[in-house]
Amino acid sequence: MANIAWDDYLPEVLSEADGVPYKMAINEIRNAAIELCEKSEIWRSNLDALNISVGEGEYLLDIPNDAEVISLRWATHNGVTITPTSEDELDTEWNNSRSENWRVKTGDPTGIYMQDPYTARVVPLPVTALANGLLVGVSLKPAEDSYEGPKLLYTHWKEAIAYGAKWKLLGMKKRPWYDATSAENDRVRFFRKISMAKIRARKSGARTTTHVRMRPIA
Repeated sequence: MANIAWDDYLPEVLSEADGVPYKMAINEIRNAAIELCEKSEIWRSNLDALNISVGEGEYLLDIPNDAEVISLRWATHNGVTITPTSEDELDTEWNNSRSENWRVKTGDPTGIYMQDPYTARVVPLPVTALANGLLVGVSLKPAEDSYEGPKLLYTHWKEAIAYGAKWKLLGMKKRPWYDATSAENDRVRFFRKISMAKIRARKSGARTTTHVRMRPIA
């Protein structure tokens, strides 16, 4: 999938925030893109099928270097839906109803959670090797050290990201470009765009069709 550098958003921002240092503008553009994705989950990707290994619960998601996973949207094991969950939810469920340690339990996986922003863990540990046995869909956001974002954001949400960046920049008191009224207007516009992105995401109208491959941890 083609990416667009954060620099390409600068004309939308600096036209109303003259004098803002380059690095500061880029930082707020990136922050606005991250917030847009976190609040709307507009950037979505369905990962390529992954081979399941016996006894292997952890799988490294092969997502772009400039991205992080916000959440697991859905997953299937051997064609059967498994439930996105969390460690806390698993602890509560298994301690209350099963009195077992889910971390070492083996069987056909029924759950999956993000162990960190890049690694998924299936539960229980698989007992059967399966070619193309795991499918996962995720919501993504730009990484905090990224230099670019997906074309999806630039094509459909450039204006929203510019609003978010200008809101923060123009709201910086004691700066030459400080403009409280404009900052508030941009804040309102930014959150209005986030609401629109939420609706678009739910209706699947702007989901990326990019597939990225997951690979098991060696």
